[in-house]
Amino acid sequence: MNSFFKQGLLWGLLAVSGPVMAQDSTDNQEDRFPTWSYGSQKLQKGPCDVYLFKSNQHAETVVDNILKSAGMGFGKRNFQVVECPNTDNCYATIINGTRYVVYDNAFLKLVENRTQTDWSAVSIMAHEIGHHILGHTSDGTGSRPDKELQADYFSGFVLHNLGGSLENAQIAIKLLQNDEGDYTHPPKRDRLSAIEKGWREADNFYPRIASKEPASSPTPSTPVAKLPSVPPVTKVETKAPEITQTGCLAGNCDNGTGLYVNRKTLEKYEGDWKESRPNGFGTQYYSTGKKKYEGNFLNGRFDGKGTLWYTNGAMYAGDFSAGQCHGKGVLRYANGDRYLGDFKNGYRHGKGKYIYASGYEEVLYYLNDKRQPEK
Repeated sequence: MNSFFKQGLLWGLLAVSGPVMAQDSTDNQEDRFPTWSYGSQKLQKGPCDVYLFKSNQHAETVVDNILKSAGMGFGKRNFQVVECPNTDNCYATIINGTRYVVYDNAFLKLVENRTQTDWSAVSIMAHEIGHHILGHTSDGTGSRPDKELQADYFSGFVLHNLGGSLENAQIAIKLLQNDEGDYTHPPKRDRLSAIEKGWREADNFYPRIASKEPASSPTPSTPVAKLPSVPPVTKVETKAPEITQTGCLAGNCDNGTGLYVNRKTLEKYEGDWKESRPNGFGTQYYSTGKKKYEGNFLNGRFDGKGTLWYTNGAMYAGDFSAGQCHGKGVLRYANGDRYLGDFKNGYRHGKGKYIYASGYEEVLYYLNDKRQPEK
């Protein structure tokens, strides 16, 4: 008898309960567990014929990156990935001796929307791949708490190596898993602990240069805060440089080229001036001396082409208008993720491409920084 491990709501996002469903008497029968969806709605849908559906390139890329991050990117996979519409699930199984990861793309999109990030779908896929890699689908015993914790650990380890934060790795369980466990799935606290253990052990092996646990970058389905507008750089009237070395320290800070230090913020501007405001090309520095912006100015504001460095490690390069990101640009996050596309008044707006540090790419559409359905 082949074993069919259909995890309750994507490997246990909501606990599985109830007895094993009745089996038929054919040679190709499968042990099948009831599936649970949002709001504990029991579904009685069976698996599709996996031989009739192929995986899309999106899923294939995700799977390839997961395997590479686990040091298993070389050679042929020992399992197949197939899309199975209308199953409302994602699960690992063996059918007729062949290993499969079966997923419903619409269901994963629903999970992404629920969690407001597509890291949740990646963690789900990593969890199911972990079941195959760890041999859970070959012993014929189905889901058990110890197996789920091992797959959770694997998922946490993988998401770290893909560039995700600990929060990214835990968000699916944190938002969608019930607190209680049962005979097949452990309680939420244990699962979160297993994911954290995997993430942190990966961090010990492959520490990140920037920080031990970088802040989560805004992923495509997570609304990001409006990119901060920059106040105009206005000249502070001083008769002469003071001991604090503020004011116009060199050149012509009225109409020409000059070096000026703001007396209040201690930020420095060096570049072109017109009517006592930065106009033309120039460079602005934080009070720490680190570069803040380099590019074109108009009436003291970033305007035209330029590059802006944020204090949190992010960087934007592209078009500016009235001190805000506006037009075409590239926003690079501290963890290496990049967003290339249209901006409007400091928000992602229009079509863009999100490229993860792992190399995975996705085309997205935004309206005032809110993700829109695919066109």
